[in-house]
Amino acid sequence: DTGHVAWAAIEDTAGYSTPVVATIHGTRQAIFFTGSRVSALDPADGRQLWSRAWKTSYDVNAAMPVLIPPDGIFVSSSYDTGAALFRVTGGGSAGSEMPFRMAG
Repeated sequence: DTGHVAWAAIEDTAGYSTPVVATIHGTRQAIFFTGSRVSALDPADGRQLWSRAWKTSYDVNAAMPVLIPPDGIFVSSSYDTGAALFRVTGGGSAGSEMPFRMAG
């Protein structure tokens, strides 16, 4: 009601994607791109839960991360970066990149 900032986090260039909020392994998280990373924050206090480098040629990450239940996060960017599927571990980190093959 006051317009004050509740919290601020991650000093990086802006990403242009819409965040996705999900509960993974019992932990509520807001997952989003910055210009050079895909990260998850605790929506209650802004604490960083995990982060993975995701660099593009122009620091443009505009596609929304996609939740693949129960614990997968699919990310994709153009500018010669491609796509990846990360598995979020029970400890709250994006621990492993899962192999996959694009159809086509």
